[in-house]
Amino acid sequence: MFAAVTTVFFSITGSEITTVAAAESKEPSKAIVKMGTSIAWRLLLFYVASVFLIVCVVPWTDVTPGESPFTRALTTMGFGWGTTAMSVIILTAVLSCLNSAVYVSSRVLYVLADKGDAPRWLVEVNARRVPARSIYIGGIAGVAGVVVATISPQVVFAFLVNAIGTIIVFLYLMTAFAHIRLRRAYPATEHQAVKVWLFPWLTYLAIAGLIAVPVAMVLTPELASQFYTTLVLVVVTIIAYVVLRRGR
Repeated sequence: MFAAVTTVFFSITGSEITTVAAAESKEPSKAIVKMGTSIAWRLLLFYVASVFLIVCVVPWTDVTPGESPFTRALTTMGFGWGTTAMSVIILTAVLSCLNSAVYVSSRVLYVLADKGDAPRWLVEVNARRVPARSIYIGGIAGVAGVVVATISPQVVFAFLVNAIGTIIVFLYLMTAFAHIRLRRAYPATEHQAVKVWLFPWLTYLAIAGLIAVPVAMVLTPELASQFYTTLVLVVVTIIAYVVLRRGR
């Protein structure tokens, strides 16, 4: 169950986009609280509740990998248009996800370049104040993903899904540790709008759950290689950070 979490993380990651979008709003603190609460309810509704309803109709042992469980449930209940409806819904969701990914990747690349952690030519914006160069890079990465999914959907694409999910685990771990450190370094934040319940115990629980995921991957033969590949990437990133920081 823990080893499968990487695929789940790949599917639901993106909630952290709210912080990037909120930075461009008039009242960032209120925007983060509003969007964070909305995302939490959406996860419960569209993932937890929907999975519960699906297994009420279709035994989980009958769900076929690669087939939409929503389509299977609708077909089982006699709705012949289930396949078409889910295709439209999935296409809309994918386009929405793509739109968010292009927006965030362009903003993050722009900020990295502005701080000297990415090539300076990415700081340039067009006449409408849009970081077009960063958008082009994100678009190229998206096209490359489509090509990989077309050429090797069962091997390379599946590997990338789990590898990205593992990277997300490391990112969320760093976020949890940073949360504990910053809350203790700045006690005044206890009285601000953005805060987590049951601090620090709920954060410690999240850290324990996140650590269990890579441990489970190491103990799962078909996922161990993906974990070690991601670990190498993390080490390279840390070394690059140390080298750049020393150069400044």
